[in-house]
Amino acid sequence: MMSTPTDCQQNMWACKAHRACAMMQIFSLKLAHTSPAIDGPVQLYGFLAVRDRLNPLRNYIFNRTREDPFVVGRQGGDSSSFIQMAGPKRGIEMRASVLIEYDMKIKRGGRQEDDLQLIDGAACFSELASLDRRVYTQRIEGDGGAVDICFAH
Repeated sequence: MMSTPTDCQQNMWACKAHRACAMMQIFSLKLAHTSPAIDGPVQLYGFLAVRDRLNPLRNYIFNRTREDPFVVGRQGGDSSSFIQMAGPKRGIEMRASVLIEYDMKIKRGGRQEDDLQLIDGAACFSELASLDRRVYTQRIEGDGGAVDICFAH
């Protein structure tokens, strides 16, 4: 069932026009590099999520538990460093700043205390930062390596 739009100009029968809105689209996440101490396939877990003005709750882009990590650089298989994205589950509105939160770790061994923090923090993006509407790649550096996020707005 489709919802009734609330931001349109209506006549008696149907909408005529909708208000334009700047949006953010995330195309990919990529493991750029890891600490030299990491050898072989990398098991990633944690989250990367977006919060916008439309809904301040987390809109997950990546969300994996320690018990179900995403494996990057599998031996004998796909050696790509791209990270499988979970979403977003809805569009990301950029009428105001967008907050990207992240806390991703590399699983090492059986105990969580042995795991390596890949990236942890937050970044704020604004539609006013660029008016040319092109694709960007932003590197997020952390203690255990870096993740590249490719997006457009």
